[in-house]
Amino acid sequence: MATKFAQAMSAATRGGKYDLQTAVSAYQALAVAAPAQIRPDVQVMAQAFSSFAAALTKAGYVPGKVPTPAQLAGVTAAAHVFSQPKLREAGQRLEAWARQNCS
Repeated sequence: MATKFAQAMSAATRGGKYDLQTAVSAYQALAVAAPAQIRPDVQVMAQAFSSFAAALTKAGYVPGKVPTPAQLAGVTAAAHVFSQPKLREAGQRLEAWARQNCS
């Protein structure tokens, strides 16, 4: 599972460019493939990244290009999805699960 995710994320950055949709697809595939014990938390992470990517696209931001002030404001607003308590809690549970199951 982790290897496939890493390969998909590598594909998202192929050629020195970042493909948001490929990254979103990688997160969604990871959420589907995750073990049942952590699937809800991985889904929270995937949804957060998907929301972030959608907000970047809506703002007109293009990875690899210098953003305009309006686009930069959109990027800043989009990043707030990562400060949600629900996401932090999911991350903590995933860390605990990984420490217990991946060592």
